[in-house]
Amino acid sequence: MIRLPSSFALAAWSGFHAVTALTQLTATSGREVLFGVPLDPPAAGGAEQGLLVVLSMGAAAIPAAALFHIHSRDAETVRRGEGLAFVGLGISFAFVLAALLFDAPFASVVSRVDLALWSVALTVLAFAFDNCLFAPDEPEDEMELRRALLALDASIPRQPRGGELPGTSEKRG
Repeated sequence: MIRLPSSFALAAWSGFHAVTALTQLTATSGREVLFGVPLDPPAAGGAEQGLLVVLSMGAAAIPAAALFHIHSRDAETVRRGEGLAFVGLGISFAFVLAALLFDAPFASVVSRVDLALWSVALTVLAFAFDNCLFAPDEPEDEMELRRALLALDASIPRQPRGGELPGTSEKRG
């Protein structure tokens, strides 16, 4: 089953965290330019910088794993992937919240907290949309739908095949 909004959101968060980890790792090595693109200075120094890189790598791996799991054919694996997706969103929200509440090193990673909060909100909306769209059908729901369709079908007035309008002797035509 294709879950396009969730897939897009998970890929975006995974990419954000992976790029953060790689740019911070490269900046830690002392490089100022990577493939002609100037890099930001390291967000922190020493152990804090290493911790930020490790956290970013872990935060990139969780949405990537969720993305892999939600596209499985096994229902149990899909449920596990949905759980991982919410864990990944929670970690991403924690990054944004840390940037809002604390200064370095998170404030240099998430420079526009307002846009990041919008991204978190849109991710929640994408997950909710996909959950509504791909929720498993209950047998009772199927029977209720069939009853409603039969009642709707029975309430539609029918025109005889001979072309006569109901209640008159006129022919169409």
